[in-house]
Amino acid sequence: MNTTKSYLLIALMAVLSTSLAYAQPQEPEDPLKEFKQPPLPAEKIIGEVTDEIYLGNVYIVFSKNRRGIYTEEEKQVNNVRDRSDSELIESLLEKAKKLYGGKYPNFSLRNYKSSLRYDYVGGDGPIKGECKWYCNYSANVVVFDPTDKEYLSKLIEKAMKNVPQDSRVSIDQIEVISGINENNYKDYLIELLLDKGYKVVAKEFMQRLYEEQKQQQTGVYNEETTVQENNFSAVGYYVNIRMTEKGLRMQIVNVSTGEYEGNASINY
Repeated sequence: MNTTKSYLLIALMAVLSTSLAYAQPQEPEDPLKEFKQPPLPAEKIIGEVTDEIYLGNVYIVFSKNRRGIYTEEEKQVNNVRDRSDSELIESLLEKAKKLYGGKYPNFSLRNYKSSLRYDYVGGDGPIKGECKWYCNYSANVVVFDPTDKEYLSKLIEKAMKNVPQDSRVSIDQIEVISGINENNYKDYLIELLLDKGYKVVAKEFMQRLYEEQKQQQTGVYNEETTVQENNFSAVGYYVNIRMTEKGLRMQIVNVSTGEYEGNASINY
C-alpha cells in the first residue's frame, strides 16, 4: 500500500472509530444477561445460530493542500446504522425458532456474541475511501436437560441427609415434564441412589410385602411368605420426586410412620 492510501486508511479508521463509538450506546446488562452467559449445568447445546447484517458505509473524499498532501477532507458520508444487542438477539431467536422450535419449543440462547468487520475500498484521483461495515453475531441454542446428574445428585444429598446409608428405599412416585422419558429418568435415579450406598427395592416388591403384612395382622397368611422384620421394616423409605420447568423436588417418606424424613428442592 502506498503512502497516500496508507494515510487515507488511517484517516478513515479515525473517523469510523469515533462514529461507531458514538452510535453504540451501552445496553442495560440485566435484560440480556441470560443470553450472554454460558449454558447452565442442566442445559445442553443442540445447535448454533449465526448471522451477518450490513450496517452501512462511510465514504470520504480527500483533496491536496498547497504542499500536495492529501489532508483536507472535502466530503464525508456516514450512513452506518448501529444495531443494538436486543435487536440482534431477537433476530437470532426468530432464526432459532424456525430451525429448532418445532422439536424444542422451550429452547433458549446462550453464549451470545457479536463483532464488527469492514471491507475497505480505495480509489484514485480524487482520492476516495470507503468502508462497508458489517456485524457478525451468533449464539448457542440450548434446551433444559433435567436429567443432568449433577442436579439430581445434589437433590438426593439434600433430601436424604437424615437417611442412613445402606437403608432400603423404594421409588414411589415420579413426575416428569413433557418430553422426558419417565422410565429413563427412573433409571438415572436408581443409579445415583445405588452409587450413594442405598439399597433400592422395586415398588412392586414393597407393595407385596405390605399386603402380606396386612394379612399377617388378620391372622390369615402363608407361613412360607411371612414378612419378617428384616425384609420389611428395614425397607424404610419411599422416594417421591417431582420435576417442573424450574426445578426438582424430592420427598422422603418413612414407611413405618408415614412421616416426611426429607423434603428438598433445587432450582435450575
